[in-house]
Amino acid sequence: MLPVKYIAAFFFIFSLIFLGSCFFNSGEKINATICIPPYIVYGDYCCLDRNDNVICDYQEISVNKEEPSKIVAAKPAIDVTVMISKVIDGETAILSSGQKIRLIGIEAPIKGESGYNAALKKLQELVEGKEVGLEKDREGVDNQGRLLRYLWVNDENVNFLLVREGLVRVKIISPNTLYNKTFLDAEFEARSLRKGIWAPELDKSACDERCLSVIAFNYDAYGDDCENLNGEYVALKNTCDHACDISGWAMTNSEEHIFIFPEYVLRSADYVFIYSGPGNNSGNYLYWDNKRGICDAVWNNDKDTLYLKNLDDQIMLKHSYFS
Repeated sequence: MLPVKYIAAFFFIFSLIFLGSCFFNSGEKINATICIPPYIVYGDYCCLDRNDNVICDYQEISVNKEEPSKIVAAKPAIDVTVMISKVIDGETAILSSGQKIRLIGIEAPIKGESGYNAALKKLQELVEGKEVGLEKDREGVDNQGRLLRYLWVNDENVNFLLVREGLVRVKIISPNTLYNKTFLDAEFEARSLRKGIWAPELDKSACDERCLSVIAFNYDAYGDDCENLNGEYVALKNTCDHACDISGWAMTNSEEHIFIFPEYVLRSADYVFIYSGPGNNSGNYLYWDNKRGICDAVWNNDKDTLYLKNLDDQIMLKHSYFS
């Protein structure tokens, strides 16, 4: 009979072989990708899944233009009913008491921008001179002393309607996240249908936020950001029917770290990943290889803003996030 120590050694070696086969079967690597909602794992990467159906948004079938929208904002418990005396712009109004009110969760075009008049006119049509219901989220006043509220008219969320019609962008600022998913779904639908500010130029040459969008953003890499640079990445997609030449364009963040695109044409319905660390540019994958000294990570983990600028230094895409 074999000594006990040999039997123990045999079982130890057998266990190592068994565990090794579990982790490295057929040479397949373990998928250690971690995605922050609303992003989901897609292969080794993360992609945006705003409607929570475990399908990447950019793989979704186009929205049917003939069908009415199925996205709705649930009816709330109205805090109070007030009179709107004047609409200032597409996101701000004045109550009959003189108090200013800012619509939560949206950002309207500013004066001089395309779409400013359309958003202003629509909000006037919906609420000016009318009684509206006010719904509060978690934070009720901004740093300018304006009330932060959702407006309701005839059981409809006005903030949501402006998003669904493509008249404003979604801008979610924590802790006011009550309609986060609903607003993002509505914006995705408006973009898919090319409504309002998302309508491309008639000359088919638009290459701004109406065509370019962020489809994946892993700004907080797994483990130590400074050690896992390529665990930090952003992906852009061209949703228009024409190609966008972004050669020489600059991508920056709020701290002005700059990535200059090499010669690159983003084709219709195609995407490109930009990793923060070093690597060899190939196909849909580009590498920032950021150099900043102590830590070469690019994106802040709590909040940051991505700016995509063309050769004339005009902002073609702006994308902010808050953890």
